[in-house]
Amino acid sequence: MIQYLNFLHTTVQFDLADDAVDVFAPIHRFFRHLMGDTPAQQPTFRIAVHGYDPSTDVDAEVWRLPLSVIRRSNAAEFNFDAHVVDRGGRRLYVNRATLLDAPVDARKDDTFHLRLTEGSVVQVLDFVRDLVIRHEEDLGTVVLHASGAHRRRSGDHRRAQGRGQDHHPAVGAASAHLAVLHRRQALLHP
Repeated sequence: MIQYLNFLHTTVQFDLADDAVDVFAPIHRFFRHLMGDTPAQQPTFRIAVHGYDPSTDVDAEVWRLPLSVIRRSNAAEFNFDAHVVDRGGRRLYVNRATLLDAPVDARKDDTFHLRLTEGSVVQVLDFVRDLVIRHEEDLGTVVLHASGAHRRRSGDHRRAQGRGQDHHPAVGAASAHLAVLHRRQALLHP
């Protein structure tokens, strides 16, 4: 299934394999106001999305590599550590939740390969948000960025589910990112 995230001058094409549709659902729900079945323009980036089994999809030698700190945040949900593997013009970021196969230079190669588990949600939200923001900034768009984290007390998550709100506890911590992106798009393109 092909889905598109359209934001200002950036279109991200997600090519979802059958084994990734369910695990991608929280990501789709998070970006729901920007997602659609048709692109607003030629895709800026293409991301092939598949399910992920770290025990069978990764060579054993990768797990012996040291972990690298890719991102640190005050909100623990946004920390990202990974084993990094360089292969020609590609770089793999591998941990037990997510495998991201990215070009070293996305201006020359716009294709990404992403393998997901249920634990990938925040890592993927942050990656996609950052990819879009960086592209917009490269084009000269002024991007106002705000973020916030809300730690739910035990039981709050279950109550939020009953009201139809985000189902993944960490998605609430990321919601300010989308709100800023979505409000800015509405202001710039009424």
